[in-house]
Amino acid sequence: MRDEDIQAFVAAWHRAARRECDGYADQALAAEEQAELRALETELQTRFRQNAALLALARTPLLCAVICALHRRRRGLLPDTRWELYRSTLAMLLGSRDSQRGIRRPEGITMGLEEHQELLQSVAVWLVRAGQTQLSYQDAERQIEVAMRRLPQVSAQGTATTVLTHLLNRSGLLQERGDREVQFIHRTFQDYLAARAFIEDGSLLELLQNAPDERWHDTILLAVGHCRPHEIRKLIGGLLAAGEAASDRTRRAELYVLAARCFLDAVVVDETVAEEVESRVRAILPPHPMAPVEKLASLGPYVLPFLPGPADADSVTAQRVARLICAIGGPEAIPLARRYAPHESALVRLQFATSWSRFPAGPYAREVLA
Repeated sequence: MRDEDIQAFVAAWHRAARRECDGYADQALAAEEQAELRALETELQTRFRQNAALLALARTPLLCAVICALHRRRRGLLPDTRWELYRSTLAMLLGSRDSQRGIRRPEGITMGLEEHQELLQSVAVWLVRAGQTQLSYQDAERQIEVAMRRLPQVSAQGTATTVLTHLLNRSGLLQERGDREVQFIHRTFQDYLAARAFIEDGSLLELLQNAPDERWHDTILLAVGHCRPHEIRKLIGGLLAAGEAASDRTRRAELYVLAARCFLDAVVVDETVAEEVESRVRAILPPHPMAPVEKLASLGPYVLPFLPGPADADSVTAQRVARLICAIGGPEAIPLARRYAPHESALVRLQFATSWSRFPAGPYAREVLA
């Protein structure tokens, strides 16, 4: 969703929540709840305008709805990072949701958050290793059965079939397709749970071995939030080494970008690691003709200081830099866009003229389009 779509979604979600209050028998309580929902809506829309990281998480309707629900449940307090957002979401879905609604032992099964996560992680890891987004009902049962061997309290309550039914009905994270295939409701949750399992099991090397496979990149990125500082160093160092060893120029750039994204997501990073990452990113800029511009753009404003100015770029280089600036977008990219806007190349000027939707409209119109 675009920025304006997210704002419209937030308004619609809170409007629906306020309508729910119309059915309250206590009119005073209904009015109080509706007033609070209006305040929460305004506050959340402001948070989205001010917090680019939070806005990036809300690009899909499902995650935007999750953020709205968490924001309401926590009375305006939201996690600061996406890992905390996922943790809070899992706690909301897998923790006390049923007990708070007075639902006792559905399917005759009762489990806590950790037990739910352990079972779901076994399915997530199987999917990531297989390079799939769904698995057969029988394969899901087998993964649940293996995980249940480590969970005696769950094993005592029923078979793998019963437990899988419980997860499909009550977890909110798994769903069954009509062709008896099981999948996560969103790929993000699959990758998050798999990443958690790999780090808990000490399987960092497996992540690095599969780093050249793009299907593993999201899992590797989400592993950062589960790593301790020494594991962060090993992960980023391994990705940089894999990039150096890559014979293909495009693949090398992809691995350097992946390492840089891990660095940007990490909370605690050594200064030497930061210098190594910057050195590799500078080495792949300005983007060569086959460079993955969308992947470079995923680094956001981090790459802007490393790009050459218009005086140092010929027309071909300027076109590639302009594409990257526009792909990054946002207010931070406006000063560099302004410097490139009067470039002698018509293609460069066209790039900036047609990419205005990537930037805040008012400032971009005044500083670049004008």
